[in-house]
Order: sequence, then structure tokens, then C-alpha cells
Amino acid sequence: MTRPRVAAERFIQALPATLKHRVSVCYSPLLEILPVNAEIDLTRVKGVIFTSVNGVSSTLGLTQPCGLVAYCVGKATADAASQAGWSAKMMGETARELIDTMLASRAVGPLLHLSGQHVRGDIAGELTNAGCLVRRLVVYDQKLLELTESAQVLIHEGGRIIAPMFSARTARHFFEQCPQDARLHVIALSPAVAKPLPNMPNLTVTLCNRPDTDNMKREVENVLNLLCRVESAGGAQ
Repeated sequence: MTRPRVAAERFIQALPATLKHRVSVCYSPLLEILPVNAEIDLTRVKGVIFTSVNGVSSTLGLTQPCGLVAYCVGKATADAASQAGWSAKMMGETARELIDTMLASRAVGPLLHLSGQHVRGDIAGELTNAGCLVRRLVVYDQKLLELTESAQVLIHEGGRIIAPMFSARTARHFFEQCPQDARLHVIALSPAVAKPLPNMPNLTVTLCNRPDTDNMKREVENVLNLLCRVESAGGAQ
């Protein structure tokens, strides 16, 4: 699992019990979420945009929601925003869906996109150009980490490894550290996540039907079942 440790553990805990006992989990976070010194001024905005749970958690203690609407990507983000006191609205599972839904519903600015340092696309720019004024404010950074020693050993041992990938940046960084002959079964959250994956002889890639956690869990089980049918002995990491 290459997600930040808390998110990775949350994902594993949500797997069915019948699935968890069939795998050996290796935690090797490739991202560390670091808060930045951000001053959040909500006095002139009519709402905020969150594209991840990290955005929500990074604002805790920095500002008071004051009942403002929070436009969110994904159910987990919307749930976290609601628990933090925002009037949360899930606007889709991707940034593209959020933009389209906000424009279709004629969301009114000015709005504040509370984001990480590294983002895909330009939500604030697209919405502003379409008539909904949005300003982006970075509230956390995503520091890249190296694979742990235990993860490197597993990869070099040549066993079958299932690697769920949730972001293109993490996927790219992961494969920069992998040997060309690594036996990997990558499950990509979306086509955007799969795009930077290299052409390797022992790499198979599965795409989630929808970019959400439930679909990722389903594909992990599907890939594991496939591996168990193909290989009569041994497990997957």
C-alpha cells in the first residue's frame, strides 16, 4: 500500500474479512502529507472546494466553517467535510465531474479551493474562466518518500504483488524505483492514474470502473481471485 499510512490502513480495514486473511499487506507510503503555513480568510467567499480528505484535515484548527458550503470530490471527502462542520456537497468522483456539475448547477463565487501543492488540472482557472470566480490556496504539501526496505525486498524477490494506485504522481514515483522485471499487478483508480505506467514485461494493469474506493476494493478482490486460480500455491502481497 503506497498511500499515506492512515489512508492505507483505512482502506485495508474496509476490505471484507474474507479477503484480508488471504493477503499479506506491506505498507510503504510514498507520500507524506505536510501542513503549510496557510492563512485562510473566508470573510469574502461563499464556499470552498475540497478535492481530497487531506484538504479537509489540513484546515482543521485554521478556520471555522461557519456553515459555508463545501463542494467536494468523492464521498469520503464530503463525509470528512461534513464532520468538520462544512455544509458538504459531493459534486462527483473526479475533478472533471466536479467542474461540470458546479457549472451545470450554476454555483456562485467567489469560492476558495483549499488544495495540496501538487494538483492535476486547474479547477480554479476553469471555473473562473466559465464565470464562477475561484481562488486556489495551498494548505498542505505532498512530500515524496522512498519505498521502504521491506517493500524493496518483496519486489526484488519476484513474488506476485498487487499494487493499488490512487494517483498518477504516486504511480510514476513507484515505478521509478522498480526493476524492469518486477511481477506487478497494478490496479489504477482511473485512466489518468494508469497513464504514466511504463511498458514492462511482467506488468498487468486493471482499471477501476469508477474512481472510488468501493470499486478499488472490488478490483483488488477480482485480481486476487484471478491470481489464486492461476497459481495453485503461494499468495499475493
